[in-house]
Amino acid sequence: MDKWEYQTLVVLIDNVKGTKRDRDWVVNYSDGSQTVGFEKILNKYGELGWELVNVVVQNSLGEMSTSTNQYRLFFKKRII
Repeated sequence: MDKWEYQTLVVLIDNVKGTKRDRDWVVNYSDGSQTVGFEKILNKYGELGWELVNVVVQNSLGEMSTSTNQYRLFFKKRII
């Protein structure tokens, strides 16, 4: 039977300077670096063997808001 390990990642939709779009998907790391762009985030984790399995809303912009600015991504990776 396969064994898996799991990882979660908080992703923001935030203002980003110096990009084509004013707002984009952003991951901020504890060392001060960041990854910008949803495809870049997925590719970075995919290269490390992680597979995206789910995305959930982490935080909305207000109690009555239908907009969100923060998501939690769930990844899994087969343990070899």
